[in-house]
Amino acid sequence: MSIDNETNQVSVEGHEIGELNGFSFRVEASAAPDEQKTLKAAAETALQAELTRRAKLFANVGFKTLAFDFSEGLANPKVTWEGAPIATVHDSGALFAPRVKLVASSLLQGENADLVVEKTQEWLDTRIAEKLEPLIKLAEELNGETEAPEGAAPLSGLARGVAYRLLENYGVMKRTDVDSDLRQLDQDARKGLRRFGIRIGASSLYIPLVLKPHAIELRLMMWAMAGKLNSLPNLPTPGMVWVETEATAPNEFYELAGFTVVGKKAVRMDMLERLADAVRPLGQGGDWFEVTPEIMGLVGLSGEDFAEVMAAAGYKHEVRNVPAPAKEEAAPEEAAGEEANAEAAAEEAPAEAPVEAPAEEPKAEEAPTEEAAAVLEGEAPVEGEAELVERYFFAWAPKRKARPQGGRPHGERKGGGKPQGKGPRKGKGKPQGPRTHTARPPKREKKADPDSPFAALAGLKETLEKKK
Repeated sequence: MSIDNETNQVSVEGHEIGELNGFSFRVEASAAPDEQKTLKAAAETALQAELTRRAKLFANVGFKTLAFDFSEGLANPKVTWEGAPIATVHDSGALFAPRVKLVASSLLQGENADLVVEKTQEWLDTRIAEKLEPLIKLAEELNGETEAPEGAAPLSGLARGVAYRLLENYGVMKRTDVDSDLRQLDQDARKGLRRFGIRIGASSLYIPLVLKPHAIELRLMMWAMAGKLNSLPNLPTPGMVWVETEATAPNEFYELAGFTVVGKKAVRMDMLERLADAVRPLGQGGDWFEVTPEIMGLVGLSGEDFAEVMAAAGYKHEVRNVPAPAKEEAAPEEAAGEEANAEAAAEEAPAEAPVEAPAEEPKAEEAPTEEAAAVLEGEAPVEGEAELVERYFFAWAPKRKARPQGGRPHGERKGGGKPQGKGPRKGKGKPQGPRTHTARPPKREKKADPDSPFAALAGLKETLEKKK
């Protein structure tokens, strides 16, 4: 019996009888069923020398090239060597301490089997220690295996409780789960948490280092094994800012993957925190504000999707009608200003922009008195005003701090009583907050048309007053 180490083909007198992949022998599919058992038994004996050689090679350098195989789900991981499965991974009941076993098809026996298991376990333990270092150090200090560094206060009281909760959740957690405890922590207690790289964000607690791809892979694997969760989505592609969620997947899956579930999407929690940091200065004092495309780019969403993300960050929104950006013929510097600020867009609009009623030489069929009345009423369109488009405006709205809504159905209004639906707000009564037309440019001093009857009357009145 011979073996080709390049193709792993096993032959007997020139006839291929199967393949030796890793430490497992697979009989040629063309062999008759009654021959397969005989061939496998013969290979197990004849290939011992090759198996010993491979086991020693694996123990020296081969184990450094191991990888995970999640083709059967996160709860049923395998470890592969050169593409061949050699071991399975199992939950041990202890946090961050999964165990490995050789695959059932392995031909390894005795010392060779022990050697391969030992090196595979070493690889797994080392990988966990390196990729999840902050969590491992946190667990060691909480369990009394290590002490706080000299000059640093040990975790105690509420801070210790928060740390335990975070550890049990594999390094990520919603802020709402421990918000009452966090509010009672002083600066020294918070410093104790920061020693382990714990970020206390606006909506989440997490350790940035464990949100890297390999760390996410390990944490999801251990969580799935502990809960025996077989029906889970594939791991999110590294680098994605948001992903579509699957209705059957638990929210914990996305949270452990480093995402915050927002509606039917999940947004990376670190980018959500960056978004919160970016918009915080804009909403000081409860002011309404509009965000820039660069800010929306942090989460890669716009429109209603972005408004939903902002709601998760604690902001209400409303849709207003504002002047559309200038046309292509506008100067580049004007266009840039218009894109950044819709009000500036109307101010910079070219004089030849369409208007409902020309300021000079009105057409005969147009009634001057109606135009003049519109001017006096303050409703006449501003000369050069651009076409109106819908834009989103936001304001800080602390959750559950709004005034009672008089028994309105739950969910009808959000964020301090401001409507959250699409399009301009509708309904009777005095609107809450600015009307949709308040986003227009600041009203200029209104002057009556010099050719209108009202202007003539005003001039006559002024002349009479001078004669008094």
